[in-house]
Formats: sequence, C-alpha cells, structure tokens
Amino acid sequence: NCMKLADITFQHFSYETINAFVQSLDEKKGNSAATCNHRLTCLRTFLKYVSAREPSLTYLIAEIEKVPLKKLVKHTVNYMSESAVETMLLMPDVTTEKGVRDQFIMILLYDTGARIQEILSARIKDLRIKGVPIITVYGKGKKIRSIPLMEQTVHQLKRYLAIYHQDSTDNDYLFYVMRNGQRCKMSDDNVRKLLKMYGVEARKHNSQVPEVIYPHLWRHSRAMHLYQHGMDLTLISQWLG
Repeated sequence: NCMKLADITFQHFSYETINAFVQSLDEKKGNSAATCNHRLTCLRTFLKYVSAREPSLTYLIAEIEKVPLKKLVKHTVNYMSESAVETMLLMPDVTTEKGVRDQFIMILLYDTGARIQEILSARIKDLRIKGVPIITVYGKGKKIRSIPLMEQTVHQLKRYLAIYHQDSTDNDYLFYVMRNGQRCKMSDDNVRKLLKMYGVEARKHNSQVPEVIYPHLWRHSRAMHLYQHGMDLTLISQWLG
C-alpha cells in the first residue's frame, strides 16, 4: 500500500516492508535488476547514516541486510568477425544492379555503424561527397549527426548513384523500391530478407559467419572492431550516436 512520506517512521523499515518494496519495483513497475539494486543500496546507505547518528536504530542495518540484491543478467554483444564481414560483402553479384545495391547497403551499414532506419530514411540531400565526405542521419529523439565516410565507401557510393540515381532529386530516398511507378522508401523487412539470404550463402564459405544476420549486427560489429583497433569507448559512443 502507498503511504505518504510524512507518515513513514523508522518502525516501517523492517525486512518485510523493505523486501516488499523491492519486489514491487521489479514486478509492478518493471524496473531492471540494476535499478532495484540501486534503490536498495541507497536505502542501506541511508540507514547506516541514521544508525551512526542514533545508536538505538542500529538494528535497522540488520533488517535491511536480510534483503538480498537481485542477480544481474549478463548481456553479451553479438557481432561478426572482420573475416565474416568481408565474406558477406563478397556475396552479392555486383555484375547486376541489384547486387551493387545490396552490397552497398551492407557497406554503408558497416562503415557508418548507423541504425537501419537511419540509413533507410536518408535522402540524396543528406549526402556530401565533396571535401570531407559525410552522410547526415537522423537518430532517436530527432538527434542529428554527420558521419564521415571512408574513401572506399565513397567509391562504392558513386557507383551506386550512377545506377540508381541518374535523374533523382535531393528529396529522393537513397534506398528505394518501385511501387506503381513511384520510388518509395525501402522497408527494413526488405533489408532483413536480403541479409538473411546472403548470410545463408556466406556460411557455406566461412564458418565464422553467424547463423542469423540482421541489420543491427552490422552496428555491433563496427563498434567492436573500432574498439579492438584501439578507439576510445567515448568516441565510439559519439560515433554511434
């Protein structure tokens, strides 16, 4: 039951009450184990302070120590090895227009480390090839960031534009599908299907290729490879937005 702050006394700081509070955080409000542990740690710190000021309340420490911290679930980050990335990029048949497009989607996902929706929402006006080549993407919370492109990526970009955007306007999507004669934004389902197809083929050539290839895996892989090559975690975080 909820209580007003003014009605709470130290008599309420029993094992039963504190444990029920922590359980309610987890079950009713859907907080993570880390959040529940943080709240419990704050209460422990507070009661230790109180007992130091008032020795008669020392028993409160024993009460709260009975409440265990919740076990944290360790999350692992899935990513492709550099060898697996190279194999995936070799799968599309670049003698065909579709192959050029599919390969470039993978190249851009990897080089930028961008989210799939950031890439699929990009328009021609978001590209800058002259000077320092960049692509501007619009992330979560309407945050805008400009990502530099490698020279090899720019070379593939020009090849892709020459095929798919000879008569495009600045507002055209970089990646599109044709529907009823109109250029429409490509869906992430389209990308997931082509990645799945190339992933199955790539595993025949390289056992390091994961069984499941999905768009966000390229983002994870780029981040991990940057870290393995010595980039500071803060810079990686800024890079990925």
